[in-house]
Formats: sequence, C-alpha cells, structure tokens
Amino acid sequence: MSTLARADVLIEERELEFERLAIAGFLELLRTEAHALAENGVDKLDALATDKLARLEQLTRFAQQRNTRLRSAGYTADVAGMQAWLAQRAAYPAIANAWAMVGELAREARDQNEINGLMVAMKLQRTQRQLAFLNRAASNEPMYASDGVTCSAVRQRSLGEA
Repeated sequence: MSTLARADVLIEERELEFERLAIAGFLELLRTEAHALAENGVDKLDALATDKLARLEQLTRFAQQRNTRLRSAGYTADVAGMQAWLAQRAAYPAIANAWAMVGELAREARDQNEINGLMVAMKLQRTQRQLAFLNRAASNEPMYASDGVTCSAVRQRSLGEA
C-alpha cells in the first residue's frame, strides 16, 4: 500500500479507538471484580463472570478484525506485522498513539487479571483448608488428645517422646 487514503486512515483510527474503549471497559470490569473478590461478593462475582465472558468475546473479535486487516494489507498477524503496518502510517501519528493506548490498556488488564487470579487462588486455598478441617471434624476423629495437643501433633511425635 504505497498511498494511504485519508478516509482509510480515519477508519483504522476509529477501529483502534473502539478497541481501546472495549479494553478500557474490560479493565474497569476487572477492577470491579477485584473489589468483589476483596469483599467476598459471591453474588456480584457470578454476574461479573457473565459480563467478563461477553467482553472477552468482544475483544477477541477486535483482535480477529485487526489480524484480518493486517493480512489483507500484506502483513503478518503478529507484532512484526503490526510494527510494519504502523510504519506505513508514520505520517499519521494518531494511529500510532491509538495503538500505544491499546497496548497500555491491554498490559494493565493483563496485570489486573493476574492479581485477580492470585486473589482467587488465595481464597480457594483458604476454602480448601476450611473444608479439610470440617471433613476431619465430620469423620469423628478426635481433634485433640487427652493432653490437649492436637491429634496431628500427637502423630508427629517420635516414639522416644511419647
């Protein structure tokens, strides 16, 4: 593509702006999810999961459209292809700025999603410990020995200490 029509560039810029807005909305949803996780808002998490899936599908469509645009312009659908595509549009800094904002928001969303995943893992681990405690209690095994020491501690004593 040796000469770019201004109308094409405006369309591309608008598409990147729509993608930026979609990622910004997804990031806000991830922040809301983090608050719900911190507050143990299980009901809110259920509703957020549905919205999260819909937004992920929307972001996937944007990525597919971008990849199709790159391929149809003769570029690879990867970082190198995007860089070459941007270089072709160097006379239009708004395109590069829009792409930079998309990238920054995507990194923020990735980081927030990782934080949320860690929060979920910590809550799951705590829940598993609580379930193990309750299962043990339900198994009618004594929790404490006659000397007041927990049974797990009694089992860990060596014979010489008994």
